Amino acid sequence: MKSANPSLGHDLFVSKDGDEQLLFVDAPEDSDDHQSPQTKEPWQVLVVDDDRDVHQITRLTLRAFSFEGRSLELHSVYSGHDARQLLSEKHNFAVVLLDVVMESDDAGLQVVNFIRNELKDHNIRIIIRTGQPGLAPADKVYLEYDINDYIAKTELTANKLSWAVLGALRSYRDIVAAQQLQKQLHQAEQETHAAQAASKAKSQFLAHMSHEIRTPLNGVIGMLELLSQTELDEEQGYLTGIIDKSAHSLLNVVNDILDFKKIEAGKLALDKISFSPADMIDDARATFYAALHNNKQTLNTNIAPDIPELLEGDEIRIKQILINLIGNAIKFTPENGLISVDLGGYPEPLQGQFFLELTVSDTGIGITEEQKQNLFSPFSQADTSTTREFGGTGLGLDISRQLAEMMGGGIQLKSVVGEGSTFIVSLRVGLKQEDIAGDTSKHASANQSTQELNVLVAEDDPTNQKVIRAMLNRLGHQSLIVDTGALVEGALQKQAFDVVMMDYHMPEMDGIEATKLLRSKPEYKDLPVVALTAATSTEERDNCLDAGMNDFLSKPYTLDALSKVLVKAVNK
Repeated sequence: MKSANPSLGHDLFVSKDGDEQLLFVDAPEDSDDHQSPQTKEPWQVLVVDDDRDVHQITRLTLRAFSFEGRSLELHSVYSGHDARQLLSEKHNFAVVLLDVVMESDDAGLQVVNFIRNELKDHNIRIIIRTGQPGLAPADKVYLEYDINDYIAKTELTANKLSWAVLGALRSYRDIVAAQQLQKQLHQAEQETHAAQAASKAKSQFLAHMSHEIRTPLNGVIGMLELLSQTELDEEQGYLTGIIDKSAHSLLNVVNDILDFKKIEAGKLALDKISFSPADMIDDARATFYAALHNNKQTLNTNIAPDIPELLEGDEIRIKQILINLIGNAIKFTPENGLISVDLGGYPEPLQGQFFLELTVSDTGIGITEEQKQNLFSPFSQADTSTTREFGGTGLGLDISRQLAEMMGGGIQLKSVVGEGSTFIVSLRVGLKQEDIAGDTSKHASANQSTQELNVLVAEDDPTNQKVIRAMLNRLGHQSLIVDTGALVEGALQKQAFDVVMMDYHMPEMDGIEATKLLRSKPEYKDLPVVALTAATSTEERDNCLDAGMNDFLSKPYTLDALSKVLVKAVNK
């Protein structure tokens, strides 16, 4: 039965065995937000007991309970059977207040096993409340059943009940928060793996597209160069120049996109090799011979007398910056205009470096102050009409800026609309520590023409076979072409060759595998092997060197580049 004494402010709880205990209804002091408005979804609590008075008193005791701004929503069932049925249907209970002795002496304990073993729910906090502890002793229940608290009804007060529920809810909250955090971490890990896989797939796709575009471009540009050295009338020369310009424009687009993605991914590494600043300027100038001729433009170059004959750095990337700036100057300078390239700088002996300053100026259309703001941003040009009139990806200047910054420098711009622009590139390169005279003589020999060479070429593309055969013939060399790396060793056994040029990608056996096979044979240990590759990645370059190749030649290549790589190979 239930009675109340308002003056004492408590309810009287009557247990099954007839003992009476006071159940105080004052809420615990640390439930500090119990007066706040309940705006959040309430905590779900299941009360399982066959005594209806217990349900009524529990509701009365917990009526004002609140935890973290959330009240309690109590659900009442009167048997273990009904509890199992409700738990099967409703899965968001935070706490179960569970009697032990109901339709059977262990009905409540069966519910515990049902929750933990059948539902596999280890989140719900289970509080045992029993009026007959002798049938289910606390030490036995704690040891044999996965419960979270045990309270004898004979010792239960309002405070004890509220504190037990409060502790259970805190535990439930922490478990759910940990699971959500684990889920978020797992999701983040999956998203990271997915992003990495997408990035890898994108890189592989770009590398594949680079190879697929560069391979036919090598045929176009190579044959055009050979054609341009034949006797052409004025119209033929004009048409050939347009084709050559278009081919190089396409090549520049491919290069810009690949370089931009490498820099963006942090995968672009700088080389440190010996190079001649004078030769670098000459190579860049030679690149624009046809464009300068067609536009009737003049390109003047000046190298300060104190520039060392040899420096150490990434010649390819420095030349790329120079070519980007010269290309822009040609593009935005009208016919009969003047373009100047000046190379200066000074040594920094304490750091073993040389501060190099490249200046490219033109008498072109100039750039407004407003246009300067975004000029070095990716995919940006002076304005949209610039893209329509002059073409380009808008990546060249951004790539040049980032390359210069990677080399410890940067790019400055001075421009006057209608008068022209000046780009000043500063970067740091290494000073040669060896004897300059010795290096100079070696360098000079690398620019001299070689004797007639017998060159073995492994190349599977029919057009590129014709290109390299014609180029080698133009340079005065003999050649034999095979279309797979598997035939290289057999060809070497039949006759002697001075150099082997090996395409990177070939069917049956690629250039890497074929080179490793050659290097495993003592008789081919010192034979120069040069890679022919349509890819530009540092990883592919490293693969070539690790396999035992001496050098590599990137497609599309020119007669001059082919000649230099051959000279370098045989003079090592």
